[in-house]
Amino acid sequence: MAVWDHVSSRDLVHWIQHPPAIRPKPDGATPVGIYSGGAIKNAQRPALIYHVPRQGTCIAVAEDDDLVEWRELPQNPVIPLHGEGDEYVVFDPAGWYEDGAYHALIGNKNRRPGYEGDCTSLFTSPDLVHWEYQGPFYRSRREWTLEAEDAACPDFFPLANGSPMRATPRHMLLMHCHRPYRNTTYYYLGSYRDRRFTPQQHGRMSWIGGQLSAPESLIDDRVRNRRSTPPARYRRPPSAPWRGRPPRAGYRRPPPASGRASPWSCACSSTAPWSRCSPTAASALPSASTPPARTAPRSACSPPAPQPTPPPSKPGTWNR
Repeated sequence: MAVWDHVSSRDLVHWIQHPPAIRPKPDGATPVGIYSGGAIKNAQRPALIYHVPRQGTCIAVAEDDDLVEWRELPQNPVIPLHGEGDEYVVFDPAGWYEDGAYHALIGNKNRRPGYEGDCTSLFTSPDLVHWEYQGPFYRSRREWTLEAEDAACPDFFPLANGSPMRATPRHMLLMHCHRPYRNTTYYYLGSYRDRRFTPQQHGRMSWIGGQLSAPESLIDDRVRNRRSTPPARYRRPPSAPWRGRPPRAGYRRPPPASGRASPWSCACSSTAPWSRCSPTAASALPSASTPPARTAPRSACSPPAPQPTPPPSKPGTWNR
């Protein structure tokens, strides 16, 4: 069952564990647990916005200055689950405060005609309790994303340090999609005006065959925006072709479970993870029972050892 654990740190190195910030109710009112969400940026009072399965969007506020005790609003869910006639989808919230009102991005899709593909919906509130739907937050474009992709776990912030949300010309909308590639992370850069975001540039932070999901950001005491995500996992089998740009020189994938060498691995990278060896000059990794020598210099690379021919596979297949 999902629980929101709580840890704190002054330097991002040494951490203190606190009691869970939000946990399922003992009376069984939240049988599945607490799902995704985050802290509301610039809130007048520290507040959390999060999704509860089968219920909707909920709010909790801090009861002490140490942010250890949190109180869930009795009005929860403040944004109930969507119905058949609603164009918005209630899921994966993110929030901030500006111009005397709270703003929340709700959901990973919007059903309004013309907004197919990835999209999230904007809600506003004067008090964290009463929320009003404002419409789709942005319109996606098919030259950047597929119609099957979605906008899960959105994180929206200005790129200029310390600037108000609406005063800086460039914003980033960071998120991940569930389908069709199983949790890949991507972002938009663009302009934000009149409660609408206009994407001007699109980029990806993970690709097919890997997993990087649920991105989050925070502002530190130097007003620098830091981002964190769960670890990435690349699972491309050696027989599967790479799509798009191949890995950079010296890229090291974990060795296959069978112990067979990886064509993109280099034994000398044990002393320098990003070695300058090229893929064509990279040597084969030994089996898992014989780890590579950690003293091999960068110049010790040799042509790859002969490998058995992998079984034929259809182009574009992936190890999911």
